[in-house]
Amino acid sequence: MFSISEVLLLILILSPAYVLLRFLFLKRKKIQKNILREVFLFFLFCCVSFVLVMTIVPKLLIKPDNSVTILPGSSSINLKPFSFIGELKLYLEMEIYSAVVFNLFGNIIPFAAISLLCALLFKHFQKFYRVLGYGFVFTCSIELLQIPLSRGTDIDDVMLNTFGFMLGYLAYKIILNIMPSFCNRLSE
Repeated sequence: MFSISEVLLLILILSPAYVLLRFLFLKRKKIQKNILREVFLFFLFCCVSFVLVMTIVPKLLIKPDNSVTILPGSSSINLKPFSFIGELKLYLEMEIYSAVVFNLFGNIIPFAAISLLCALLFKHFQKFYRVLGYGFVFTCSIELLQIPLSRGTDIDDVMLNTFGFMLGYLAYKIILNIMPSFCNRLSE
């Protein structure tokens, strides 16, 4: 698994390619540039990149002789729902609060951000059932891709990630009620 700083570094490395490709796309299609929308699309790119790097990109170890090794991960598969509650309780008893924060927020916040941004940016995602459906498929795809990568697969991750998508949609509805003109400026 990557550290947050490594993920941010990878996103920083990928960002110029995204900006260049997006610029060329807008120029080729002769689309009027909406800077605010482009900023939010870039945030969506960063959130999706963050999730993909943290979940399916294997971690590489570059040795002093410049050879590269893929570091082994966990090949566990958990199909027992809500087992994370026992783990969280154990972490709290042992006062390992960082594990609690990482498990809960790492499985909810990035997916809530993706859901919120998709609903703000694309009319297609402004229906709850679509956000929930796409969110469920996205998170199941990640968990299934983790099996051959020996990254560990967990039904609790599916539930927490999908909950994150629901929270993001709820945040979208709140923002829509407070600032409808702002939402309309972003939506396509």
